[in-house]
Amino acid sequence: MKPKPTAVVVDDVEAVGQVSCRLLDKLGYQTTLFQNPIEALGYLGACGRLDVLLTDHDMPEIAGLQMARRAKEANPDIRQIIIVCGMADDLMPERASLCGFEFLEKPFRAHELARKIKP
Repeated sequence: MKPKPTAVVVDDVEAVGQVSCRLLDKLGYQTTLFQNPIEALGYLGACGRLDVLLTDHDMPEIAGLQMARRAKEANPDIRQIIIVCGMADDLMPERASLCGFEFLEKPFRAHELARKIKP
């Protein structure tokens, strides 16, 4: 039996992170949720291959774009990073794209998330 793809969700608002995990669960992912991005970075540095990192941009400890960069440095085996934000400026999607990351505006639905995930 093929193992489930893996995803890490980082969102400082627990309820929002749980909703994101449920959406990814429905898409067939095994998910792990972190509210603290610094703790998530420690995990990401040790976890090996990861299919998707879904990180909020607006967090008190570290912004999502910086989180994504540091996560990729800590673990080059992260296949895809998606930055989510509810109140992004107009340049945020472009900045994410220039760094090689996807961007998804909150609130989003399961089909919007599914479209962003690479097969």
